[in-house]
Amino acid sequence: FAALAAGGPWSPRDWQALSPEVSSLFMLARRGAWSEMLKSLSDTNAGVDVRDVDGATLLTLAARAGRLDVTRELLRRGAQVE
Repeated sequence: FAALAAGGPWSPRDWQALSPEVSSLFMLARRGAWSEMLKSLSDTNAGVDVRDVDGATLLTLAARAGRLDVTRELLRRGAQVE
């Protein structure tokens, strides 16, 4: 969370183009559809360590929202803390 603590700014090297699966997970997370997001996450092998254009990761979004269940699942799947 060092980059998040620094507040950005995010540069193009900080994010990757998102696959349709990961893009869908980000969309669900940003809408607050956490149950749907968890189900979609369990239905796919999508990478969990990518950043969107705002520099956020799925782990960052889940932690910000206080979603311990999603945070645990992302960590279980290998999401990097830093």
